[in-house]
Amino acid sequence: MPKWASGLMFKIDVFNLFDSQKVTSVTEVAEDAITGVPLNTYLVPRGFQTPRSVRFMVQYDF
Repeated sequence: MPKWASGLMFKIDVFNLFDSQKVTSVTEVAEDAITGVPLNTYLVPRGFQTPRSVRFMVQYDF
């Protein structure tokens, strides 16, 4: 590496490396608040892990 680039660094961050799609949240309301009738949306997935993403960084410390 050249002398002027002694503080140069390249970094890569990979998030969700295996692209897992696990459920992170579900509907927790089991019945209608007014009538008490059971809801068919109970425990239906609402949120999932974010897809795989990659971040490239260049850093120079002087």
